[in-house]
Amino acid sequence: LDDAQPLLLAYATLRGEQALGLVRSAQQYADALWWADADPRIAWIKLVTAAETAANEWNSSTRADPVAQLQHLHGALYAELKETVPDAIPIVAEHLKRQLGATRKFLDFTLGFLPAPPGIRPRDSAVDWSNIEPALRIVYDHRSRDLHDGIPFPAPLCEPPNSDAGSVASETFSALAAAGGGGVWPADRMPMRLHVFAHIVGGALRGWWQRIAEEAIEAAQ
Repeated sequence: LDDAQPLLLAYATLRGEQALGLVRSAQQYADALWWADADPRIAWIKLVTAAETAANEWNSSTRADPVAQLQHLHGALYAELKETVPDAIPIVAEHLKRQLGATRKFLDFTLGFLPAPPGIRPRDSAVDWSNIEPALRIVYDHRSRDLHDGIPFPAPLCEPPNSDAGSVASETFSALAAAGGGGVWPADRMPMRLHVFAHIVGGALRGWWQRIAEEAIEAAQ
């Protein structure tokens, strides 16, 4: 609570739309924590929504080039189109720009306010913090599949993590694949455990809160 005091005091300095976006994202984050034990699948969805809600407010004026987004987020598709029907690239990018823009904003926000790794980490199953974008992209893809295609988050992602010899919860899956809920997923489709993503989203929201509070104070001076 002592750590929260500066943020709470700074809340009154925010503009109305900033305060509204912050409250909405914080509510999603709080919901995720409450649901984590009862239904981890809902917790995953709520955590992504919390970051996405904040990203929409933080990056509301940004309009990135759809072709550049297509190349960055779907490199294989872009390469295939460039080789076979290059004239179709702008058409495909235009049709996908809303989806691509949402993904890009989520990634830009979480990477832009990425917190430091957890203070206590496992020895052999830690997330690669120096190259975390691919993992975040996979998490976002799982959320989109769950909401839009009815394909739920992989069941192993909703199970409690194992612990290493030092009783530290694992951050990733050490096996090559895992099964559960009637499906099998390779390890690269399960890039992090729920508690790691909660650490990322919570840290990003607090970092954003601090940033907009500082900007509001500077603007008032």
